[in-house]
Amino acid sequence: MFEETGLLLAAGGDGLDGEGLALCREALLRGEVDFAGLLADLGVRPALDSLVHVAHWITPRSFPRRFTTHFFLAPAPPGQEPRHEAGELTAAFWMDPGEALHWHHSGRHRLMLPTLHSCGRLARFASVAEAMAGMGFEFRPAPD
Repeated sequence: MFEETGLLLAAGGDGLDGEGLALCREALLRGEVDFAGLLADLGVRPALDSLVHVAHWITPRSFPRRFTTHFFLAPAPPGQEPRHEAGELTAAFWMDPGEALHWHHSGRHRLMLPTLHSCGRLARFASVAEAMAGMGFEFRPAPD
C-alpha cells in the first residue's frame, strides 16, 4: 500500500506526517531501506486490524495476459494524503466509486472488470465505515 499510494497503514510511533512519510517512501523505493527496517526506524507496526480483504480476482487461463489481484478496504490514516508514485503507475487519482462508475459508463475512463465490480459494490455506501458494515466487517478506524 505504501509504495503505490503513499499511505502507510501503521500503528504506534509518535504520529506520521506527510512530508516525513514522503521521504521514507522515496528511500524505500530507491532500495536504501527495506520495509521491515523502515517500520522499525519509525517505531510503528502494520495496522492489519483495520484492513479487510474484500475480493480476489484471477484471470482465466485462456487469457493471454494473466494476473491475480486482491482488493482491500481500510480507512485512510489521519493526516496522510495519497501521493502518486510514478515508477509503477503512469497516473493515479482518488475518486468516489460512484463517480468512477459514471466515468466508465460515459466512456470517459475505462475500468478493468475487477475495478468495475469493486466500485459497483462500494458505490452504494457513503463511507468506509458503512461499506465495512455492509460487507459484514467490523469497522476499526485507522490508528492515530
